[in-house]
Amino acid sequence: MQDDWKVSPRLTINLGLRYELWSPIDERFGRQANFDLQSLTLFIPKGTNQDTPLPPNFAAAFPSITVSRGQVPSTLIPWDKHDFGPRVGAAYRIGDKTVLRVGFGMFYGGEENQGGSPNRGEGVPFNETVQLARANGISSFVGVSMPQCTGCNYFPNGLTGGYPTNVFTLPAPVSFRGVQSDFRNPLVQKWNFVVQRELPGAMSLEVGYEGNHSSHQVVLWNSDPAANIGTTNSAITTETQREILPPPNCPLCSSIGNGLSMTSSFGYGNYAALSTKLEKRFSKGLQFLMAYTWSHALANSGTPLSGSGGLGTPDPTNFASEYSSASWDIRHNFTSAFVYAVPFGRGKPLGGNMNRIVDTIAGNWQLNGVVTMRTGVPYTLRYNGCQGVWGACRPDAISGMDPNAAPSTGRDPSQWFNIANVTTPAALTGGNLGLQSQTGPPTRTLDLSIFKDFRFTERIRMQFRAESFNLANTPVFKTPDNNLQDAKSLGGNGNFGKITGTLDGSERHIQLSLRLRF
Repeated sequence: MQDDWKVSPRLTINLGLRYELWSPIDERFGRQANFDLQSLTLFIPKGTNQDTPLPPNFAAAFPSITVSRGQVPSTLIPWDKHDFGPRVGAAYRIGDKTVLRVGFGMFYGGEENQGGSPNRGEGVPFNETVQLARANGISSFVGVSMPQCTGCNYFPNGLTGGYPTNVFTLPAPVSFRGVQSDFRNPLVQKWNFVVQRELPGAMSLEVGYEGNHSSHQVVLWNSDPAANIGTTNSAITTETQREILPPPNCPLCSSIGNGLSMTSSFGYGNYAALSTKLEKRFSKGLQFLMAYTWSHALANSGTPLSGSGGLGTPDPTNFASEYSSASWDIRHNFTSAFVYAVPFGRGKPLGGNMNRIVDTIAGNWQLNGVVTMRTGVPYTLRYNGCQGVWGACRPDAISGMDPNAAPSTGRDPSQWFNIANVTTPAALTGGNLGLQSQTGPPTRTLDLSIFKDFRFTERIRMQFRAESFNLANTPVFKTPDNNLQDAKSLGGNGNFGKITGTLDGSERHIQLSLRLRF
């Protein structure tokens, strides 16, 4: 619901309230399961498939896990029914040509930020991968139908026997999928403060501040993380560092955390921006819009569709350690779009009385363009040689040096940053270089199009379009190689700091088309 309240000739207040009800991710036949780490319970939802058998090795591999069948709905978790989103806005007119606008709103999201990972239908018992392999010690040169191929259970009677009929009752590797029981829908609180001024020439200028705070953001993670430790003891591994370990003296037991994938909603972020916009309404054949934003976005979570190179969680037991410049952080962004109706042709300022045949060819042309210039996305440097178990192994920063500084000869694809400003991490550490310390290459593109209208009757028109994207074919580079291990001084391939490609689809495209309107 929404209402406008005109308090005075100068002040108008807008009030609104929106309620949103999002269903948890469901599966038509209830073929998804939820693993709850706190209670060590695998919940198989109520439905016709609730008695689907587990792999025969499940009980021996996970003796501490309880299996619950038919006690939760097919959605696995309760609905979040508390998504009330208020809206408040106000506009105050200062004089005849200046308006002050402020606004605040709360906005919710549903499943769009979760994608298909992790898919709760990928967990047992609804998705199993049976490994039909030779027994240990049997050479791959031994044919499956030869007597020496003992344990070759996938062709029990040779090639003519086919696959075993009991293939879906054989042991299978087990990995768990889950969603936290108190999952909340993502929430973003937005606010803005804008001053708008009317200018001569049918133009207006806006300057404003915009901000938001996001909470309950989706985090896809292993909820049985391995704690960081610096060590040279090869017996200490990711699996030995997990919070939940297999029972001692149990050779058949498996690690619960190995392959565990959980959907939670404890992510958060913040955004602040100074924005400006100069707009000209269409008059005298010209319309344009120019906008510039100086902003900073920070978050401790991403989405399945976004991510920065090298970004990770320095301390897997503390997701606040990942709070840094967000994967989608664009610090400076300038965009300009224009439409220009060439004033040449019949009825136009130039050539208004020209011959119809000449006008068919030379008149009624329109030029359109979009200019985009923005700084690059952030990314993180990595290293593969940290001693011990680390959530994110990174280089060490050299004191007093900027890891993102340009080489002395300037930036180019062969060396985007000064690789001498970072070094291998100190012994028994995960490196001290911060997350998102680097900024990738900028984007500079021009999209240009030319339209030409042909009028056959009052109702029938045809439009010719010649459209180009990235007309100048300016390279839109990918981020450089971010792994210190690739440095030639460390025996690598020498690509550290080098750009080895451009973004797919960013090259110049030109298309011609005809559009008939009637």
